Amino acid sequence: MKLENIKKLVNNKAIKFGSIGILTTVLTRAVNLISIPIFTRLLTTSEYGSVDFFFSVTNMLYMILGFAAYGIVERGILDFKENSEQYMSATMNITLINTVIITLFANVFYHLLNRIVFVDRCTMNIMILYSYMLFIVSYKNMELNYQFQYKRNMYYTLSILIANVALSVIFITVGFFDSAYWDRIFGALSPTVIVGTATFLLYQKKGGWSFKKKYIVYTLKYALPLLPHNLSLLLLSNADRIMIKNYFGTSCAAIYAVAYTTGILLAVASEGVNKIYLPVFFRKMTANAYRDIRYYQMFVVLGMCMVTSLVFCISPELIYIFGGNKYTEGQQLINWIVLATFINFLYTTIYYNIEYYYKKTMLIAVGTIISTIINIMLNVVFMPIYGYRFGAASTVISYMFLLFMHMIIVKKTIKNSLVQDCFILFILGIMFVETWIIQGFILSFTVRVIIGILFTAVFGICLLIIYKRAVTNLVKFTL
Repeated sequence: MKLENIKKLVNNKAIKFGSIGILTTVLTRAVNLISIPIFTRLLTTSEYGSVDFFFSVTNMLYMILGFAAYGIVERGILDFKENSEQYMSATMNITLINTVIITLFANVFYHLLNRIVFVDRCTMNIMILYSYMLFIVSYKNMELNYQFQYKRNMYYTLSILIANVALSVIFITVGFFDSAYWDRIFGALSPTVIVGTATFLLYQKKGGWSFKKKYIVYTLKYALPLLPHNLSLLLLSNADRIMIKNYFGTSCAAIYAVAYTTGILLAVASEGVNKIYLPVFFRKMTANAYRDIRYYQMFVVLGMCMVTSLVFCISPELIYIFGGNKYTEGQQLINWIVLATFINFLYTTIYYNIEYYYKKTMLIAVGTIISTIINIMLNVVFMPIYGYRFGAASTVISYMFLLFMHMIIVKKTIKNSLVQDCFILFILGIMFVETWIIQGFILSFTVRVIIGILFTAVFGICLLIIYKRAVTNLVKFTL
């Protein structure tokens, strides 16, 4: 590779700022992972379970309160270039109204809701407040990402997260409230509410408290269909563990949970890559630079293949690091979960983004819902027969279905030939072969590493060949 080409690649705006995006994702996940052993020691089992339930509910509720509008920020800014601040202000206003209505409804019908969620009225209202603030923070994250303001996004995200953990530890240590449960909740609530409120007011200051109908209709039209998609994804990632607990007990559920959590660490790289690719993709689509996009697609796919191959090398050791000897049985599951995460990357980064650009959010939701139903049905039928390990297989199968469905949607419904489907299917086949081979040598560290490095080298060589071809064809690496 020529020196000037290397300089162009290093100085590429997308890669330069995107690398900060990857760093932000890694640091965020790192803080979350470090906080787990801290709070398991500071809280009793009962308190930790209650806290986990609180955050699980808020992770679903913030999507409902905000109509999952954080999912269309980039598209909205692109469509309303001249009035993007008014558009974002209007989104804040319509989601605030929705939150107020849901809060009133929840309090009026509290006695009915209490039979479902089993929380007191005070906790319920705190959940709603925290959830809406989470939505505002998520919305701001997406906006900063699209604007290539990755440093600001990193400071914004990490400041909330670090304050969340630090305040919780301080509150629990000094016994600020009557229980460690509330110490943990208010430790997370305080910085989120402060930053979320300030962000909300800043949106309104810039957008002038906009209530324009076209912005509100736009948000409802394209964001609402994403709501069942996001909720279904959440169910898809949790259904296995719930069913394993019901069928085989908490011990098997714990082994699967550790394997699943360890396996999806690959999602850190996936999220980081998408942070680089998505803004580039939108700008290239706007400029009709389709040839450039095809090369970018091959770059990100081969790059993720290299990362996945390296994860395969040390996947059983990761189980030991996160769980210890009690969870070594999960070593038989982790590679299939890693493969499922790779498939998830393919359909999200390559196909989902195209549907998102063309505002086919309803089709996105339909595919995810059907995939979730398939996952649950497979587990109901086969898990009692093949055991809890089938959960990993059902995850791979359901993600495969989701990939093929998105492939068909892009090809037939949107009628866009932007993606080289044969290339994607070939890569998928190679990754399946690698998974089978690695699985056969799961107990041999040396053989696993050799195989993983060989596959990584092959993918790396392919990446260099394609890059040279891109330079020859005068592909523009600048925005």
